[in-house]
Amino acid sequence: MHILDELYNGNVHPAEYRFSKDGTYGKALKNAAEAEAKLTRSLNDDQKALLDQFRQCQMEADLIDNFHAFRSGFRLGAQIMMDVLSDSQA
Repeated sequence: MHILDELYNGNVHPAEYRFSKDGTYGKALKNAAEAEAKLTRSLNDDQKALLDQFRQCQMEADLIDNFHAFRSGFRLGAQIMMDVLSDSQA
């Protein structure tokens, strides 16, 4: 099936990222989770609430950043394809 068919049928999910738990990204996530758990255990209730607020703000910023990176990458890919498919050669 062609990518446009897959996209139309809802089978393309660019925001989903699959990774190996044993890979570099998986190990980095595990280390971050362990550090966060250790930090959380050392905080009082007010500090935990502040940390939770920080996490929420960081997730929102990450979503915005990921969207802009995706959009920028898609545009760059389209520009590359336009250049590749153009007949003009330098």
